[in-house]
Amino acid sequence: MKKFYKFITVTILGLISVAIISCKQYKFDLDEWFDYWTSIPAITENNISAKDSDGFYCISHNTNEIHFKLRNIRKFILKTENIVEFKNTTPPPTDIFG
Repeated sequence: MKKFYKFITVTILGLISVAIISCKQYKFDLDEWFDYWTSIPAITENNISAKDSDGFYCISHNTNEIHFKLRNIRKFILKTENIVEFKNTTPPPTDIFG
């Protein structure tokens, strides 16, 4: 009989522990979660569609522009002073790039 009471006690304590732990999802702060994910600007789409033979995205040397679609829900002002510009417009060597 002692083993039975011990089993019942351990089972009830285990169920109570599981109930307490599983209630965390009901106390989860959705505002904090959404605030984190909406405060970060992120690129959602781009126009880079070419892939090389290994499956990596690549940009053709004939491409003059690359477009990115940016998710910026909070309307952050992005600094554009360090934009990369490729000044050299000469075509690449044909023995390397074919």
